[in-house]
Amino acid sequence: MKRILSVAKGNTNLSNVSWQIFSKGLLILLIITIFQPLMAQQVDLAEVRKMATSGNHEVAEAKLSDILDAYPDFTEARLLRAHNFSWWKKYQAGIKEFDAVLNVEPENVEALVGKGYAESWSGSGDPVATFSKVLKLHNGSVEARKGLAHYFLIKKEAKTAEQLYGQLVLDFPQQSEFLVGQGKALLMLNEHRNARKHFKRALEIDPENESVKKLIEDSRSEISVFEFDLSAGYSAVGGVEKYGIRSFQVAWNFAPQYTIYGRYDNTLSLDNLDMINRQKQVPGVLLGGTAVWTDKTLTKIELGNRFFPEGPAQATARLEQVFFFSNAVNIKVGGFSGVRSNIAPEWVGYTSLYIPVSKYFSAEPVYFYARDGNSPNPQHRFMLSGKFRHPKGIELSVGGFYGIPNISGEGLNNKITGGYVFAHFPVSEKIWVNISVSQENGVFNRSRVFSTGLKYKLERK
Repeated sequence: MKRILSVAKGNTNLSNVSWQIFSKGLLILLIITIFQPLMAQQVDLAEVRKMATSGNHEVAEAKLSDILDAYPDFTEARLLRAHNFSWWKKYQAGIKEFDAVLNVEPENVEALVGKGYAESWSGSGDPVATFSKVLKLHNGSVEARKGLAHYFLIKKEAKTAEQLYGQLVLDFPQQSEFLVGQGKALLMLNEHRNARKHFKRALEIDPENESVKKLIEDSRSEISVFEFDLSAGYSAVGGVEKYGIRSFQVAWNFAPQYTIYGRYDNTLSLDNLDMINRQKQVPGVLLGGTAVWTDKTLTKIELGNRFFPEGPAQATARLEQVFFFSNAVNIKVGGFSGVRSNIAPEWVGYTSLYIPVSKYFSAEPVYFYARDGNSPNPQHRFMLSGKFRHPKGIELSVGGFYGIPNISGEGLNNKITGGYVFAHFPVSEKIWVNISVSQENGVFNRSRVFSTGLKYKLERK
C-alpha cells in the first residue's frame, strides 16, 4: 500500500512539474504572440525613420501607411508620418497628422513642437501659440524656445530672432546650432563681422560642419554697410595707349534690402579713340540704388550725366529688374538710355538668364538690342559668360561676345567679337582685389583693356 501511495505521489509530482512546464511555455508563447508584432513594428519604424531622414519620403510614407492601416493607434508611427510629411514639404498633411495625435493626447509635446515647425515652414496657423502651449506645459522647454527663435528667423524678424537665440546661447554656450541661428539673425541685421564671430565659435564646437564653413565664407561676400570701389588700368585702342583712373564708387547699404550708391565713371575717356587722340576727358557721374522687394524680385535704377568737352551733357538712365526662381535661377531684364540735346538719343535693351550649373559654376547667356539715332538699323550683341565661385570667396568669370552692328562702309567691321576674363578675390576680411582683361574687335578699332581694382568693406560691428 505504501508503495502504491509512493508511486501515486511520484506521479502527482511529475504531473505538477509537467503542468508548470506547460503553463510557463504557454505564458511565453502568449507573450511572444502579444509583443512580437510590436517588436516587429519597432524594427520597421527604425528602418522607416532612416528613410525619412535621408530624404526617401515617398517610400517611407508607403511603409508608414501600411503600418497605420494595421495598427491605427500606433502613436509613434503617426508622429513619424507627420514628421515625414513636414520634411517632404507637405506641411498641411503633416499638420493633419500632428492634430490626429493631439486629439487623443492634447499635451503630447513632440506633436505640439512638430506642429509648430510645420506651421512656421508653411506660413499657416499660429506657431507662436503652438510653441507657447509647450512652454506652459513645460516651463523653459528648449525645443519650444528653439522653435520660436526659428519661426522669427523665417519671418525675417531678425531682432526678435537674435534676442531669442542669444538667450539660448547664454544658457547653452556649447550648442553650435544656437550660435548659428544667432549668427544668421545678425546677418539680417547687417552685422556681418559679429555674425562671423558666432559662426567661428560654432565651428570650434563642430569642426566638421560644412554648412557653417560655407556661412563663414558667404558672410565675407555679403553686402557691408559701406563699400568703396576704385578701379584703374591701361587701355590700348587703335594702337594708342592710355593709363588712368577708370571708376570710383561709394555704396551705402542702409538696410539689408536697400542700397544707394554714387559713381564717378571715366571709362569713355580711356576707351574712345577720338577722345584719346584729342586728349579730352568725358567724365560721368551717377546716382543709383537697388531694392530687394521680396525673395523673388530685385530692382536697380541709375540716373546720371556724361560731361563732353564740347556741347551739352548727356543725361543717362538705366533700369533693371531681376526675377528669382527656384534653384537660384534668375532672369534679368533691363534698359539704358542716353539723351543729349544736340544729337539723336541712344538706347539699349537687354535680357539674361542666370543658370547655376553646379555648386560652384554658373552660366549666363545675355542678349543686347541697341538703337542709335544716327543709324537707321538696330544693333545686336550676344554674350555668354561662365562664373566659377570658390567657397573661399574667389570668383573667376570668363566670357565671349559676338555683335552685329549693321553698319556698312569702307574700312568698317560689320561684326564685333571679343572676350574677357575677370577675377575677384579677398586678401582680408575688409579688402578685396579684382583684375580684368578684355579685348574687342570693334567696328572701327581693336581695343585691349587691363584694369585692376580694390574694394574696401566697412562693416557694422
